[in-house]
Amino acid sequence: MAEVELLLTNYDLKRLEAYARNIVDHHIIVDLIPVLARLYFMNRLPVPLSFTQAAGLLGVGLQHRSIDSLAAALKLEPRQLLANLNKAIVRMSKLLRSLREQQAEAVLPTKRRVEAEPLGRTLASHLTQGAKQAGQAQRDAAEARVAGSKGGALEEGEAMEEEYAVAGDESAWEAALEGRQGAIPASISLPSSKKKRLLDSEPAYKDPREAEPPGERRRSGGKGKGGGG
Repeated sequence: MAEVELLLTNYDLKRLEAYARNIVDHHIIVDLIPVLARLYFMNRLPVPLSFTQAAGLLGVGLQHRSIDSLAAALKLEPRQLLANLNKAIVRMSKLLRSLREQQAEAVLPTKRRVEAEPLGRTLASHLTQGAKQAGQAQRDAAEARVAGSKGGALEEGEAMEEEYAVAGDESAWEAALEGRQGAIPASISLPSSKKKRLLDSEPAYKDPREAEPPGERRRSGGKGKGGGG
């Protein structure tokens, strides 16, 4: 491969690959055929070639004969000679590519073998555990929602009970029914406790002057007297 690298550059190898793939014509690699012919006949590129392929490589590469004159000497059509020459160059291009790949693999670091260690549990056990955890999380979320809805219903019920509660205690009802002698009254009047609760909940009124210091009250009082006089 070292001798090949001295005779053929990377650009030359790319031209050979393009010709082997029928991307370019044989005129693009005419200057490379003598190099390939020398490497082949010196056993530097051991590829199997037929008699016609080797004769075409010898006549064009080493004897520098034209396609027409060599085809006439071999009693072939020029296109038949070009087809055989193409097959020879394709095989030589594949061998050169393989040699380059082997050289690159030798420079690359060796492959490290990774051994798969078995898991402590099977996949089915992992899936079962995950399903249990997901189900428990869903149940906890549902219980939290139910508890929240019950708490809201209880608060609403207490508010309604307080709003529609019957006013008065037992002594008030006895006083209201006293003297009725068992007759069912059409209506009963009881003192309401809602106003009292409202009054108890409201803050007591405070005179804003009570929050002023004594000196401030005296000065404000003196100014009032002077203005009146």
